[in-house]
Amino acid sequence: MAVTSSRSWLAPFVVLTLVTAVDVIRAAWADAIFFAVAIVLAAVQTRSPRRPRHALAGRAPIAAIVGTALAALLVLTFTPRHGLGAGVVVCLLGAATVTVAVLGGWPRGPSGLNEPAPAVDHRRGDERGDPGLRRAGRAWGAIIVLAGLWELTAYLTWRWGVLADGIMPSISDVLDPILDTFAGKAAFAAIWLAGGAGLLIRAWRTGEDRCA
Repeated sequence: MAVTSSRSWLAPFVVLTLVTAVDVIRAAWADAIFFAVAIVLAAVQTRSPRRPRHALAGRAPIAAIVGTALAALLVLTFTPRHGLGAGVVVCLLGAATVTVAVLGGWPRGPSGLNEPAPAVDHRRGDERGDPGLRRAGRAWGAIIVLAGLWELTAYLTWRWGVLADGIMPSISDVLDPILDTFAGKAAFAAIWLAGGAGLLIRAWRTGEDRCA
């Protein structure tokens, strides 16, 4: 997806680097490798000047996205949180999200073919992108950084013996009692899927759609 605002292209790298650093400190190597790969993919996507051959075009299939979100809500609500069904749904949703992030939002060339996108000066920025997506990116980045600082503080205070176990709980310790209830799990899944569906619909649109 094209870079959209001055220095905003740096934000995902800052967030991903911080999360990777926290996972290295925690010796969570699988998570660290996952986010390190995400950094590489984000770098390739950000610096690529060419519209992908299979870039998404036209209006988003809103009915299909909403229907998929509702189906996922049923699975996530009525299956165990850490069960196979929930894991498969989350992985499929993640794959779909990455696909839209990579292939959505590209402007068409004059002939609609795989032509180089207009050059972007990353030092000056480009304001043609969706402001809603920029705001959402900043909000999620702030949430991830704050959550990472919380988790790192909880881990280090426990690891170094600064605080007794349980004094500084992890986010999981705080949320698990809520998410272990049927109502809490259903509400969290509904909010998460509604937000994700809305972002997918906005990210799907081409540059022409955004300027229409």
